[in-house]
Parts: sequence; structure tokens; C-alpha cells
Amino acid sequence: MAESHGEALVAKGSDGVATGIGHIGLTVRNRERSLGFYRDLIGLTEVDCNEFAEPSFGELTNNPGARIRTALLDAGSFLLQLIEYVDGGGETLGLDHRHVGNLHFCFYVEDADRAFKEVTRRGFEVTSGIVGITDKIRSFYVADPDGVAVELMEGTYP
Repeated sequence: MAESHGEALVAKGSDGVATGIGHIGLTVRNRERSLGFYRDLIGLTEVDCNEFAEPSFGELTNNPGARIRTALLDAGSFLLQLIEYVDGGGETLGLDHRHVGNLHFCFYVEDADRAFKEVTRRGFEVTSGIVGITDKIRSFYVADPDGVAVELMEGTYP
């Protein structure tokens, strides 16, 4: 069974090489604007914010001279690292569900109607209406400040 980010988030006894998930990194245009979404709207807890230009990071990412600003957010079951490139950043990718490699985040909400109203009130771009996925699950999508799809879901999978 999977456990929270403090321990392995992979099945115990698995033969894979991973022992757990460290974090999920998301490159953003503006760290502060993304914090306003993921921390202030979604409700993740800010753990750490840094700015650095370590040669080892440039070596690891094949991007010599990169300088980044990061924020680490606790999502309960995983850590989300927001990464803003101050120097050495690349182009913005085309974001769309049908594009291979794109991701989306899904966060649980208690009440989809209330969440929908709050997202709209705060001026974020809602990209779908509330949809009943099953008789126990209702969700909708909102775009984060960089257009990444974020699903807000009422109910849980069995």
C-alpha cells in the first residue's frame, strides 16, 4: 500500500528501482503568481522558498548557467516544487490533454459547486463546467497561471 511523502509512495515489496516519490517539479513563469494559485487558492502549505545557481543543478539538468527560484509546497500525499528560471529558461510548451507528456493535477474538494464559485470569484480561468464522472464523482478543470490543467474533484475513486 502507498504511504505519504514521508515514506515510500510506491507499493512495498515492489521490484522497481524507486523507493518513494521525492517531489513533482513544475516549471512556472512566475513563482509568486503560481504561489497565489497553489498555496492561496488550492491550499497547499509552503515549506520552503529558495533562489540558487548551483553548477550541479546545471549539470543535472543539462542547462549550464541556469539560475532558478523555487518554492516547495506540501500537498499532503506529495510535495510540489515550483521552479521559475531566472536565467536559462526555455520555451513554453503547448498545453493540452491530448499532447503526449502533458500532465494534470487533481485535488479533492468537499463541494464542487462551492469550489467552482470560489475559483470564478478569484478570476482564474475555468476550462470546463462541473461534470458528473460517476454517480459519486463530480469535477471540473481550471487553468493555473501558466495554463496547466488542474482538476478539482468532489468524491473519490473506490
